[in-house]
Amino acid sequence: MWGIGHTLTILLVGGTIVLLRVAISPRIGLAMEFSVALMLILLGFQNVWRARGTDAPAPSSARPFVVGMVHGMAGSAAVVLLVLATVSDTTWALAYLSLFGLGTVIGMVIVTATIALPASVAVSRVKNARRWLTLASGVASVALGVLLASELTDGEGGLFSDLPTWTPR
Repeated sequence: MWGIGHTLTILLVGGTIVLLRVAISPRIGLAMEFSVALMLILLGFQNVWRARGTDAPAPSSARPFVVGMVHGMAGSAAVVLLVLATVSDTTWALAYLSLFGLGTVIGMVIVTATIALPASVAVSRVKNARRWLTLASGVASVALGVLLASELTDGEGGLFSDLPTWTPR
């Protein structure tokens, strides 16, 4: 679901950028990346809360889909700028975005399986492993989100400055 949400956003936003040949302003680019930082913080706090041991409901499949969409929004600009810099034909640019999206889904399945399989084994063998893994991922997510938000809003050239500067990553 994460890869599908990511790909859907890349195709919709990236396709619109390719078709209309619009440029993304530095403030918009920074805001899209800032939304990823906020999402990381929110997801991290949700995991920390869940690790407290309360009977919180398991996340639905909508959660990874939305996470993928937000992540795809921040990544769309970088991918499209790469495409536009090398492919001038709109049809080929859209084909590239589609192929990139398929590769993203496959890659995210592989990464998720690589992380989930050892975690599943640990959870089945160690009594409190789920709780500690959930807590650790929550704390790491909050820390990374705060670091990213700080970097994106830091002083000159940041999101809230008079002249923001942004390089897609």
